Amino acid sequence: MDCPDRCVQRVEEMCPYQCSDWVGGSHMDANNVCLNVSFQLPTLRAGLQPPPFQCTGGVSHAGSSISCPENKSLLNYTKCRQIKVNYCTFNCEKYLTAPNQTTPTQDTSVVCQNLDDEDPENYQACMPLPCSMAFHKAGARAESAKFHKALGTEYENYKKSQVCKQTLLICPNICSKGPYPLPAHVCFDNNQWGTGMTYEQCSDPAENGDVCPGDTLRCIPRTQPKSKKKIDAGNSPRLNRLLATGHKSNEPMAGEKSHTEHHKSSKPMAGEKSHTENHKSSKPIAGAKAHMEHQKHVHRPSVMRRDAADVAE
Repeated sequence: MDCPDRCVQRVEEMCPYQCSDWVGGSHMDANNVCLNVSFQLPTLRAGLQPPPFQCTGGVSHAGSSISCPENKSLLNYTKCRQIKVNYCTFNCEKYLTAPNQTTPTQDTSVVCQNLDDEDPENYQACMPLPCSMAFHKAGARAESAKFHKALGTEYENYKKSQVCKQTLLICPNICSKGPYPLPAHVCFDNNQWGTGMTYEQCSDPAENGDVCPGDTLRCIPRTQPKSKKKIDAGNSPRLNRLLATGHKSNEPMAGEKSHTEHHKSSKPMAGEKSHTENHKSSKPIAGAKAHMEHQKHVHRPSVMRRDAADVAE
């Protein structure tokens, strides 16, 4: 393309810390920013200062130049290239509060996520910005002094945290009705017990100020219907148990015996004999024995005659 003034693109050095608070026209998608590296706690030496988190100024193009505020005795800025804000590793398990801050919701685009696996109660929870334990501890102290109450411990949730774009789940099913083309996020009505006829219908969050109204679920629209395998078990308790336990074969249920085991373990009643024993102990009745003896005498001479004939040959 034609360019009147060609030049080498200017890219600042990468920021030493990630921004989680943007002021003065800065935003999380800006390339070059002014990172506030002023001492947050002037009474502490540099090695004990909490990590900086506030960025100001900023431009969208890496080649654009920015001017940072003038450095003063307790106010210092450094020009740098902003660390990219990625999507959260996990979806928000819940939302926590912080002193003097607005609690995030499913509609909050950027959050601070707790990644402290030694805190199972709040692990993967999402919290208000900025991602600075020192900032929220100072807010807790101010709130404690103002309202004469004990110092809270909410700030400890920021001990191991990361600023990130909130990750949303895929919708439970496809939208039965909704905007077209589908936006990146939709408000999914997942209340099948609602009074209205809007179950599994979707709406565009932009139509409501980028907020999902009521108890609708903000989620990523599904493109393929979720398979639903329904088996009508009726009133059969045994079939219900088979479906619940995942049986696929004709294995006997608890308390039941297979056909073979039943015959093996079955015992004859008093005065009765089993089918096998009855065959073993059965004796030929009168007449049958005489018939067998007669058959012996009938066949024996013929055998002898054949033997004699063989000898004669």
